[in-house]
Amino acid sequence: MGINFHSAADVLLELDVEPLWQGFRKVAYAIYNSSEVFLFHHPKFQSDTFHQLKWDQPFVGNTLIMYKDHPTAIVNVEGIEDMAELKSLLVHELFHGFQYLCEEKRFPDELLGLTYPLLEENVELRSRERQCLRLALEASDTQIRDGHLSEFFKFRSRRKELLGSYFTYETRVETIEGPAYYVELKAYAKESTQSLRSILNLFGQELINSKAATLQLRKSCYYSGLWMCLLLDEFTERWQEDFLHSENCLYEFLRSHSHPEEQSKIKDIKVSEETETTIEYVKDNRTAAFKLFEESAGFHIFIEGDIAVKSIDPQNIDALPGRLLHQNYVKLAFGNDEILIQQPVVSYYETDLWQASKLHVIVETRPVICEDKVRLDGIGEIRGVHKFKEEGYIFQLYV
Repeated sequence: MGINFHSAADVLLELDVEPLWQGFRKVAYAIYNSSEVFLFHHPKFQSDTFHQLKWDQPFVGNTLIMYKDHPTAIVNVEGIEDMAELKSLLVHELFHGFQYLCEEKRFPDELLGLTYPLLEENVELRSRERQCLRLALEASDTQIRDGHLSEFFKFRSRRKELLGSYFTYETRVETIEGPAYYVELKAYAKESTQSLRSILNLFGQELINSKAATLQLRKSCYYSGLWMCLLLDEFTERWQEDFLHSENCLYEFLRSHSHPEEQSKIKDIKVSEETETTIEYVKDNRTAAFKLFEESAGFHIFIEGDIAVKSIDPQNIDALPGRLLHQNYVKLAFGNDEILIQQPVVSYYETDLWQASKLHVIVETRPVICEDKVRLDGIGEIRGVHKFKEEGYIFQLYV
């Protein structure tokens, strides 16, 4: 069934975020579906309730956007089952707005996430350290907790040596998304009929799921970041405010507050059969995702030229060397024209994912080509086409 859009808007007028994080301030926020948008608390639209708009391209995904030059948290209500889920997702994006207000600078380089290496030793160590995080939070006394954390930091130190800048990518995703997931969890627990313990048990399984954590690297950092926030609750009461004004990543901040015992460095690591299976699983899944796309029915359109990638959804991308499968959406620029594609599309690149050399999209109906432009069903009009080839259900366009 899902939620009632209009009823949800009435409830969200009273959305209170202050108890979830010290000093938490709301920016503008909006909920939307495929036809309309309800906008709250935006300085350009003064209202005692909310402002209704027709849906437009800026409202894509669950994220933070700059709408009318003001940070605005947005959530798509389609597919959301209850108010607990809607409120918690909105709180997550509002926290990113709060980070913006606090002039947060510790953002990850998303290119590194999409070229992250699949190394046996790293997968093994990462699996072990995530087990340590879970055990530390579940520990019955502080001595046992601190022992698990010391092990966690030992594994991290080795991975830092192994990965270099890719390690920085991980820790920065944890730094940005971990606290947002933390307030999301608190908001969900407040509204849900489930207890916090039962929710944490479910999330704990996700934290230590090695296959999922390796296949969905970025999302897995949400869980490890969340666990570090929950552990910080046990060390100090004022950590939230101090953390926002810190230059340290979340991992370093936790280390400075937990004071782990020094341990000898890891020299050799035995790779388990589970890790070997995990790596094969990830490789197979990535290849299968592209194969499924390439074998989809319809008209296959290949567009070559100078194509700028303007916006991506990094959590919903499958990557193979030199190409990305955008499962959710991608915003592109052909010269001065921007176009939003809200369906699976593959972009090819050489060195920079933000500069595509070729696109592959699939549409249900035959493209309409007229002089220097082409209309693609469900996507829109692309101008600047100076050459095209057609062979059955395959079209090659050059822009």
